[in-house]
Amino acid sequence: MPGGCHVYKELIFVNDPSQTTSGFHRTYFLCDSTTRGIGTLESGRRLLLISLGVLLSAAGSLGLFRERLPERRMVLGDPCHTPARVIPSPGAPSGRTAVLFHGLSASAAIMEPLGQSLAIAGWRVYLLDLPGHGRSVEPFSYAQADICAAGAVDYLEREDRIQPAQTVLVGHSLGGAVVLHLARRFPAAASIAISAAPTAMPRPIPANLLVLAGQFDLGPVKKMSRALLSAAHGTSIAPRDFVAHSAVALHILPAQMHGSMVLDPATWRLAVDWAGRATNAGASPSVRTEALARPLAALIAHFALLAGLVL
Repeated sequence: MPGGCHVYKELIFVNDPSQTTSGFHRTYFLCDSTTRGIGTLESGRRLLLISLGVLLSAAGSLGLFRERLPERRMVLGDPCHTPARVIPSPGAPSGRTAVLFHGLSASAAIMEPLGQSLAIAGWRVYLLDLPGHGRSVEPFSYAQADICAAGAVDYLEREDRIQPAQTVLVGHSLGGAVVLHLARRFPAAASIAISAAPTAMPRPIPANLLVLAGQFDLGPVKKMSRALLSAAHGTSIAPRDFVAHSAVALHILPAQMHGSMVLDPATWRLAVDWAGRATNAGASPSVRTEALARPLAALIAHFALLAGLVL
């Protein structure tokens, strides 16, 4: 195995009629954001349960909102023609924006619950499809994901749709690594890395960096999350740290797994609170998301997902 790589196994849902079984275990080598997969066949019983859990989790999370803001779809004018979903904030424009990036084998749709939370709290939200995902027609590669993400952000800034001092970059898994890379060229008010895929340590550490991971997250992901905190010399969350763009925090969310992190209301609350503090909006907007969540629905959805993994 190449140096600097990690190994983990994950049960993968296969939506391919050519497959004779419904799923397999895939072993990954994670080498600085490079994922190489090899699979061995596994029975479909457990897969049926986990697939049901994922669907219930996603459906449950979308149903957590008593109000759901309308979204508009568009294709950006960047070289990659990045598809975007735009959720405007209700009321008078605040000038604050958030750009969200999904993980591997997902799409902008998985980030919608988090995007809705940010929009309800007063942010204009852009949910982007990375190359080879969602409605994107660009071929996928890890390098191309970084290139297209940078091109999309450059386009939004050039068109005066986002301002760095009032913009927060948010990413999950692969998207988390993309956000860490973007910070080198786009001086965002804050970066939020949710279960970020292992990658080279960003230098310098992104301004006002919030790192989130799950209690049952992938080992390499939790190791990367702790390494980010260590590279930043520990937690710094005083008001003066946000002013100096040096705030850093790591939260390990109880009972959460890699895929469920973006569907957890605790993630939404932490992201909204951090984004508000980083842009001098205060922490109060996150309180509004408390009223939106239906805890029982979330609990049922996550137990369904957990049952698929355990049984």
